[in-house]
Amino acid sequence: MKNAHWLLACALLLTGCFLPAGAGPTGILRKEEAKPVIAALENYYKAQQSYPTDLKALVPDYLENTPKHISYSREGASYNLIFEYASSYMNMCTYTPLAGKWNCIGYY
Repeated sequence: MKNAHWLLACALLLTGCFLPAGAGPTGILRKEEAKPVIAALENYYKAQQSYPTDLKALVPDYLENTPKHISYSREGASYNLIFEYASSYMNMCTYTPLAGKWNCIGYY
């Protein structure tokens, strides 16, 4: 019985160590922080017919301030948002409006 509890505890701990990239608490938080940025970029695009060269162009009309943990690059007629963070390994998440979702990878 004692061994079964030990085995269950180890399994639960290991499960938490191997969450997919972007699925842990930090990844979820960064994605939430990016939602107003994505909305501001789309509102800017509707008004200007292009995306800004940098996120500073969104302040103060579309955003209160620029995000600290998210980088932005305009790519032709589109853009990329990227954030990175460390957990049990390094994680990088990228968002493009064409995909409309985050693509996250983890590496050592």
